[in-house]
Amino acid sequence: MEKMILSGNDAAAHSAFALNEASAVYPITPSTGMAEWTESAIGQGKVNIFGEVPYFYTMQSEKGAAGMLHGLLRSGITADTFTSSQGLLLMLPVMHKLRGEELPAVIHVAARSLAGNALSIYGDHSDVMAVRSAGEIMIASSGVQEAAFFAAVSHMLAVKCSLPVLHFFDGFDTSHEVRDVVIPSVEELKRVYPYEELEKFRKKALRNESPKLYGVSETQELYFQSQELINGKYLTVEREFVKLCEKLGPLYGYAPEEKGSAEYYGDAAPEVVMITMGSVADTVRSVVDEERLTGRRCGSINLHLYRPFPTEALLNFLPKSVHTVVVLERTKESGAAAEPLTEDVKSAFYGEGRNVRILSGRFGLGSKDTDADDIRAAFRNGYAAQPKQIFTIGINDDVTGLSLEKVGYEGKAGDESYEIKIYGMGADGAVSCARSSLEVFSRVGHVQGKFFYDPRKSGNLTVSELRVSRAPIRAAYRIKKPSLVALYHPEFLHKFNIAKEIKEKGTILINMRQGERLLLTEEEKNLLIRNDVKIRMLDAYAIAEKNHVKGYINCIMQTAVFTLSGLIGGDIAECMIRDILPKYDVKKDKSEEWYINNGKAIYEASTTCVSPELSAEPEWKPRERAYIDDFGREILEPLESEQGDKIRLSTLKKYGLEDGASPTGLTKYEKRNLAGRIPRWNAEVCRQCNACVMQCPHQALRSFVKDELTTEFSPLASKDYHGKKFTIQVSPYDCMACGNCEDACPLGGIAMVPADEELKQRENEKWRKLSENYVYPKLREGGKNINEVGYIKPLIEFSGACAGCGEPLYMRLLTSLFGERLMIANATGCSSIWGGTFPHIPYTTNDEGKGPAWGNSLFENNAEYGAGIAAAMEIWKERAGGERKSVWIVGGDGWAGDIDNDGINYLITQNCDVNILILDNGSYANTGGQYSSLTPKGSSVSFKRGGNRIKRRNLALEILNRETAFTASVNICANANQTLQAMKDADRYRGCSVVIAYCPCKLHGVKGTSFYRAAKMAAEAGISPIFSYFPGADVKVVTKAPEAEKVREYFASEGRFDNSWCVEHVEEIYHELRADHDRLCRFNR
Repeated sequence: MEKMILSGNDAAAHSAFALNEASAVYPITPSTGMAEWTESAIGQGKVNIFGEVPYFYTMQSEKGAAGMLHGLLRSGITADTFTSSQGLLLMLPVMHKLRGEELPAVIHVAARSLAGNALSIYGDHSDVMAVRSAGEIMIASSGVQEAAFFAAVSHMLAVKCSLPVLHFFDGFDTSHEVRDVVIPSVEELKRVYPYEELEKFRKKALRNESPKLYGVSETQELYFQSQELINGKYLTVEREFVKLCEKLGPLYGYAPEEKGSAEYYGDAAPEVVMITMGSVADTVRSVVDEERLTGRRCGSINLHLYRPFPTEALLNFLPKSVHTVVVLERTKESGAAAEPLTEDVKSAFYGEGRNVRILSGRFGLGSKDTDADDIRAAFRNGYAAQPKQIFTIGINDDVTGLSLEKVGYEGKAGDESYEIKIYGMGADGAVSCARSSLEVFSRVGHVQGKFFYDPRKSGNLTVSELRVSRAPIRAAYRIKKPSLVALYHPEFLHKFNIAKEIKEKGTILINMRQGERLLLTEEEKNLLIRNDVKIRMLDAYAIAEKNHVKGYINCIMQTAVFTLSGLIGGDIAECMIRDILPKYDVKKDKSEEWYINNGKAIYEASTTCVSPELSAEPEWKPRERAYIDDFGREILEPLESEQGDKIRLSTLKKYGLEDGASPTGLTKYEKRNLAGRIPRWNAEVCRQCNACVMQCPHQALRSFVKDELTTEFSPLASKDYHGKKFTIQVSPYDCMACGNCEDACPLGGIAMVPADEELKQRENEKWRKLSENYVYPKLREGGKNINEVGYIKPLIEFSGACAGCGEPLYMRLLTSLFGERLMIANATGCSSIWGGTFPHIPYTTNDEGKGPAWGNSLFENNAEYGAGIAAAMEIWKERAGGERKSVWIVGGDGWAGDIDNDGINYLITQNCDVNILILDNGSYANTGGQYSSLTPKGSSVSFKRGGNRIKRRNLALEILNRETAFTASVNICANANQTLQAMKDADRYRGCSVVIAYCPCKLHGVKGTSFYRAAKMAAEAGISPIFSYFPGADVKVVTKAPEAEKVREYFASEGRFDNSWCVEHVEEIYHELRADHDRLCRFNR
């Protein structure tokens, strides 16, 4: 056995890897981490209990992964897969087959919400409950240690019983939680594996010796009987499950009889018992202890074996003293009498003759935080003479009146964990460094790390919550009163009301530029002084610049966190350099200089925190968001300040949010204020081409033309423009400092300059005055060239996409060209997350209140969903007349090349009058950058970490060969006017149009230049060919044949190609790219 610091995903994968021969995978949040850990272990040459490196198969969809799983098992190879949410439902037909053929599949599920009125990537039991009829054995884990333990139990039980097993744990709450856990060695697992049953399974494999047919068709005379034959197998499952728990328990740090089909905790003669599954179990146990101290007799049952349902074990844990059973459900079945677990519990009591009330409560949908106050409320409801039979906790339901009010703790608090909260922004390294620090903190006690993300990820809020305790940690909910708060951005102090959140005598660490004053309101200052809170400031950016540390400041900030926590003895800097710094040298390719520079920065950070004087400006207030109505104040403001849990149901109903509809134009209120540099326009050299404006991914840079720019704009540069005044202005609080505008200007008319708060306030005032009541010009057909389009109001603005992201550039162009008649069907992925995450909606309207209509169904059916919208628009046009709508079906390369490729092919075959826009960044970027069939050869991505050795699928040539669809490959950075014309031609064509758009991406690892320049290099290297084809005409090829030197330069400029395989095969890749270009040019001949 070995103690490790692992997430729930990693812990489950660790055990699964040891006991498995093959994995068939497809990425989906939040389960992808299991597949990534497995691939990483294979890359390191780790072996399973059979002494082999397992096989790893990346498929085009969950449906494909399930099919591969079935084929492997049917052929005698033990196999598993990892999935969540809709992915699990796509496997459902195969799950019935696995059960029917009695195959020992294991499906590990990070349980997640199903998309209903809205998409949620967060955790609950909606997905696993939706497949409970398939007949899989279902096993629930309640935490990280259990995820490792029950993963092992699942694999052995599947073989032992010759039945498929679905092992699940809560998405994010467990999958991304990090704990100190015990993991057995491969040798220890070998000694308890059921080899005899494994041989029986292998003897039933498909083979030519004594062949058999599997999956035959049966008539009505036999089908019913054959379904009943399997009944006897389920009668032995619970017994074998308990035996395996007893065998494996000691290997994972449990007593032999500690784990079983269910666990009871609490009073020997309870009156109220709560039944749960999943990560809420520890919180329930802690409340049981509190309740018993106040004289209340209660207990809890945590179920592990859900199918087959352990009726006997459950009843044995419920003595005659019990008068009320409270069942907590983490799913919702609309229209049902009760949720599934409640119905199972009621069935268990049926015929027992016991007078027991069974209450049912819903909680935690979409990872809604459920704390001890909520659990106390559920227990108190159980004690009541007239309780609510069905209730909810954790929300305020003032519409149907089902919610219970929180109940605080009446006793004295015992020993508490030391709690740390770190506020960062996605991709700034805060989360990864916080996670790494848990290994150091584990030397002084038990540790827990929970991490919370804005779905838009990079450049958006992350919160890392760490607990350190000498006693085992049972809190499974969010930290309420941290002892230490670290802020990567000073504005967080006010935005999240840290002065109220921090514990008495706590410490706040703020990353602030040296010389900037810490501005506080009078209320904040008094709170901090009254609670004896210490504030420490650190200029992490200055330390990084001084010591030539490029990029992240996370190691600098984490050094200060270690120092201020006081938990780690000895030399903090030495500890950071020895234990944390090497973790950022994953490829073992960092130079000695890199280590020296980072070491100097770490030493400086450990000694340079300063204490500012706490003073308040009498009239000073934090920069306020310009909420102009009740919707802003009642919905947007609480969501922006992490107070969304307090929004009442009636408030949501008031604004019509019950069916998933969202108003547009909401990002204008967000003002993330992330740019350390902003563009400065030089009027003297500007030729008014609008190149800079059109290359701004966040539409934070605009050109304005007015009759007169009066002195109120001073100092505001301007130029004459057809008798009017022209100027270019940035919205500083929306700028992401990507630098595209600077590189796009052919004359050097834009320069990125350092921006302090004073400069930003001045520029923001100019922006406000210029844009206030500004009437954007309307141009026929959206403008004839890219210059004219730059004057039109973009009907998408200030999105949460990563800095420099290529995707919003194309969506801006679509909205400018077709905005008033644009209909968008958006596949789930990056573009739907930055484009459709409430309340950060970037799509907006023109001066007449008209703009794009946008909808999202799923990932796997977007082509068909869009076709349905197009068909409906035609029907309405036939009935009522009116203009033709421009329907665009939008998604990424994983969507188009893999999971919905058959849908796209069908629309092309049928020549449906739709436009398909494929935003191609060469991977599944939304789930962290996994391999897709459009990943360039040589690229190092997740699932192909050693470098992709498979030639990139040439989707453009495949579509061209049909000769029926308008086809274009575009790169807006390399040739903006060709992109513009391709979109116009696509809309004009009466049939199916496909536009493949190259999108530079943060995951490409662009080195030392802007994404704009990187995209231009991609075109020159042949990665992004530029052409268009109108059926019946010739292919117009714009790009030249790639040259070997251009290919080498481009591959050297992006980190994704930094792998030995790619370096060795770059010539081979060049010849393939050249051959693709030649094939494109030969198409006309």
